[in-house]
Amino acid sequence: MYFQNESTFFEFIKSTIGIAKYSGDKKEIITYCPNCEFASNKSHGHLYIGLDVPLYNCFKCDNSGVVDKLIVSVGGNPNELMNMDSLSKFKNNRGTYKKPIFYSRPREYEKYNTSVAIPTDDSFEPKINYIKKRLINMTSINDIPNVILDYKTFLKESNALNVVSDNMLEYLQTDFVGFLTEKKTTVISRNINDFGKIRYHKLKLEDGYGDFYSIKIKDIDFEVPTFLIAEGPFDVLSCYFSAEMKQYVERSNYLIAILGKYYNNVISYILDYYGIPKGNFIVVSDPEIPDNYYNKLKQHPQINRLEIYWNSTGDDFGSTTHTPVKKYNYIKNKYIRRRH
Repeated sequence: MYFQNESTFFEFIKSTIGIAKYSGDKKEIITYCPNCEFASNKSHGHLYIGLDVPLYNCFKCDNSGVVDKLIVSVGGNPNELMNMDSLSKFKNNRGTYKKPIFYSRPREYEKYNTSVAIPTDDSFEPKINYIKKRLINMTSINDIPNVILDYKTFLKESNALNVVSDNMLEYLQTDFVGFLTEKKTTVISRNINDFGKIRYHKLKLEDGYGDFYSIKIKDIDFEVPTFLIAEGPFDVLSCYFSAEMKQYVERSNYLIAILGKYYNNVISYILDYYGIPKGNFIVVSDPEIPDNYYNKLKQHPQINRLEIYWNSTGDDFGSTTHTPVKKYNYIKNKYIRRRH
């Protein structure tokens, strides 16, 4: 539909970029990313090109777009490879087009063992007690997605012991709890000792951009899904287990920790990752973030609805009490500031 001849396009990618393979269902071509894998000699790349839908995405650096842009970037002529009338219709309708989730997960992201059993020996009891203190409504630690207490077992079973020094591994093993991110590029770690020399640590497993910690609540099966987002894993986990936050969690498709304060960029990464053009966002804010910090979010072109809450107790949402009382409510072109 979008390509004059798929075999010709396949050979073009192979000859210009250096490698081309079909995915198992023949719906994508997998190749090196010209942006981040130039002159790579690995056996596979991270750039996925859709054949049913003329879009591409790199799972390593998030380079993405319509395929004609990719063709031009490697010195080709889209007029010789694509059906330009069909492509033009696709571009004209793209603003309301629901991009399907057609990307296959790169194998490098699958190699990490995300189901390491929660250890029960006494040496891990301080970590478990710390989590119970932070998440008092949690019924079982096994209900926490992608939590890591035993770093040594996790890295050993994932053949990834080389990503951290021996000294740092010992420190993580004794003093930190970790959470594996959605794209499996990073373990976000928190020191269980509030006065520890290092409070937070990011253990990089792979190069990558725009990763985040996520908890799936329900499938994305409609045009504009909803995401509840906060800064860190404990913020979203406390909402996940909180009765006071139940109504907000149940409205959401995913709870996401953006791992920082830079919401604008991560919102684009989230939507691109899940293959959708727009989303509704519920932000649970840390108390020290002022109202006006979020003003630019209302201008984000991919936000359909924006709600922002602060905790009335003055604590962040990672605390043990949750009473959301302040609210920004932004819907399409109308912006309303409410206080309760």
